[in-house]
Amino acid sequence: MASEIKFTQDTMKQFNVAKSFTVNKDRINAMNFSLDGETLISSSDDDSIVIYDCKEGETKRTLFSKKYGVDLIHFIHGTEQVLHGSTKVDDAVRLLQLEGNKYIRYYSGHTKR
Repeated sequence: MASEIKFTQDTMKQFNVAKSFTVNKDRINAMNFSLDGETLISSSDDDSIVIYDCKEGETKRTLFSKKYGVDLIHFIHGTEQVLHGSTKVDDAVRLLQLEGNKYIRYYSGHTKR
């Protein structure tokens, strides 16, 4: 049976860094956990999208969006698709199918963050 931990300022001070990743060459501008908490996705100012396996503590995959840029990434429909803002071209919100790194749709009319 899992025990509950009450998160207080004192509890948080007891935490230590367990692992550090250096995949990104630039600032990470957004992160999002999958609903089950097993996968983390991040977007970076270097136009990279990095997928992490939280259970294993490993990088699963790195994708790039050099043409459109990437910001404010968010999982939808499980861990197969993400929405993200574009930082280049037209600032559209884009729907990306992670398998195959293919854009399915874009939503125009948005402006910068």
